[in-house]
Amino acid sequence: MSGAAAGTPDGPETRQVAEPGLASRLPARLSRPPARLKTRPDFVRASRGGRVHSRSFSLQVFRREPVGDPVLGCRIGLTVTKKVGCAVERNRIKRRLREALRAPDLAALPDHDYVIVARRDALTVGFAGLVGELRRCFSNAKTGLSRKNGARRTGPVGTATAP
Repeated sequence: MSGAAAGTPDGPETRQVAEPGLASRLPARLSRPPARLKTRPDFVRASRGGRVHSRSFSLQVFRREPVGDPVLGCRIGLTVTKKVGCAVERNRIKRRLREALRAPDLAALPDHDYVIVARRDALTVGFAGLVGELRRCFSNAKTGLSRKNGARRTGPVGTATAP
């Protein structure tokens, strides 16, 4: 029996990289996606922070306080309510948003939690438009252009106090 048939390194089970060195040239953003928000208290905490609205979704932002830990990356949670549509449509929206979050140059701050509350328009808007809305909302959140309860923002979203 030859080595190829037995499943040795030169056998059919060996996976070849399409282009050698491709993984080393990928941006860090694509090689390691941001951490996910998983528990309800994290989502509730983010809802108390600042908000930036767009046609397809609403972005909620909350700055985490460092607790003796080194600064961790941003964490992102996705929410699609049942009012948006059936399970198939909600899952499609979440898949589109997850893929749009892989876009480079999103201005996500490392010590912040973000929750994206999707709307039905996220299903029909073009993918380039969805990525553009994400970039705009993240940059607005970074510069503090959103408002919540009449609070004036002087710094990044989620850090301001009421006037």
